[in-house]
Amino acid sequence: MRGSRRGTNVPNECSIWRKSSEGFSLVEVLMSLLVFSIGVVGAWTLSMVVLSHFSRAGSAVKRAEEAHNFDLILRRLVEKVRVPFWERVPMEESPMRLVVPWLDGIEASTLEISIENGRMTVRAQDTTLRLQVDEGRLSLMRTSDGRVVGVCVEYTLDGIRYTCVANFRSWSVLPGGMR
Repeated sequence: MRGSRRGTNVPNECSIWRKSSEGFSLVEVLMSLLVFSIGVVGAWTLSMVVLSHFSRAGSAVKRAEEAHNFDLILRRLVEKVRVPFWERVPMEESPMRLVVPWLDGIEASTLEISIENGRMTVRAQDTTLRLQVDEGRLSLMRTSDGRVVGVCVEYTLDGIRYTCVANFRSWSVLPGGMR
């Protein structure tokens, strides 16, 4: 009879439960695999949460950099407008569109800024600049006597409000010389 004597290492019956100190039973192996897989799934979930957080932050930084570059180029283009001090130039102005003549000191050359369907567009001679915005508003800046001296562009991008105030450059004989 197999396994009937005391002191032998041969088990009396086949079981998935461990009855001696040798090796691991099937239940112990399955439980350890379950615990290990729960740990792996937890670590994977945590890493995905962290990565999504950093990718959203990276996206926000990219959009802010895009707004900054747009602001720099817009300021350079507006600075190219040179309205003679003796001119009272009529300019087309609405909250969604501005048309400003005297780009590069040429009366027929214009700078056009418009907002349509969530897109801000700036056109000046050979330059076209576009930026996707949530909302925006355009206006001309005026002195106390009504002279137009620049533009103000306000827009919202990903819930953050940006304002670009840019002055024209003109041939001024007023104190301070060229602006």
